Amino acid sequence: MRAEFSEFTYGFSLVSELATSLGCQAVPIFPSLKMEGQTCGGYDVEMDFGAIPFFLQFKLAEHLKTNNAKEAKLSAGTLNAPYRRFPITSSVTSKQHEMLVGLNAQHDHVYYCAPNFYLNADLNHLWQHGFVSDHSVFVNPSNIGPITDGARHAVCYNQASLSSGTCYLFSTPKPVTAHAITNLQTQLDEALRLSDIPIRALIPKWLSGLSEARAQAQELHRKRVVAIHEAREEARARDRETGFIDEDELEYLALRRPDTLTRVIEPQEDLPIIPRPGTADAKPEDPDRERLSEFARRVASEFHAQTFVLQR
Repeated sequence: MRAEFSEFTYGFSLVSELATSLGCQAVPIFPSLKMEGQTCGGYDVEMDFGAIPFFLQFKLAEHLKTNNAKEAKLSAGTLNAPYRRFPITSSVTSKQHEMLVGLNAQHDHVYYCAPNFYLNADLNHLWQHGFVSDHSVFVNPSNIGPITDGARHAVCYNQASLSSGTCYLFSTPKPVTAHAITNLQTQLDEALRLSDIPIRALIPKWLSGLSEARAQAQELHRKRVVAIHEAREEARARDRETGFIDEDELEYLALRRPDTLTRVIEPQEDLPIIPRPGTADAKPEDPDRERLSEFARRVASEFHAQTFVLQR
């Protein structure tokens, strides 16, 4: 069963809750936005203090009710229903996971986050009591690692696995660390305690790191496409006489076209930046604030993740 709420609704509820639980002392303003009429970014960042970036990509989890579900059958008793599932590679052409693995190679605190609930009634109840994050699962993309085949992959978990801090990556049940919000808070507190480099000195490294992460992601995806090509060619050679083609095979056939394959493994063009109201003529007094805004915009547009910049 699919979640009754949208990914946006879940993300909003989680971000607004984390703004309190992570210790924000003012109403949070997303670094990718500017307040109209303000030339210094419209958000409160002490540029001479240390900071750490924290990234989230929101996922919606399906609810699987019986052991007839695919992963329950594959797990041989490792994962029993009811359980939750969110996709990692929804298609062979997606570079989403590789982009996050690349980002995670540059920054420690990068996470998929997904709810351990699926009903609107549960979301409303948890929202009212400030427990959305307590009933969410956080997983490092680097802990999952690169995907090197053409199969669809998903992260699954149930109450028993979460009690031991574990999710499972399918199609083969590979244990993956599941972080609770309390564990994340401890890690972030420790990282903040050690953050003594001023943020204005970190921003150039953060920006160049995005380019390195993207280049790594392109190479990881190229390897996955090659692996897909080899595996599918072997399968097609075995099954040539059957005439059967499934959805994965149709996607693969599209990848086999030379023009499409080149387009998949080459870097995509940067998305155009939509002008923001009230900022066309803005000349920030501190250009580092504009660079920080650029950093958040690039993470959102290229890596599809939400950025937090945390300071003590």
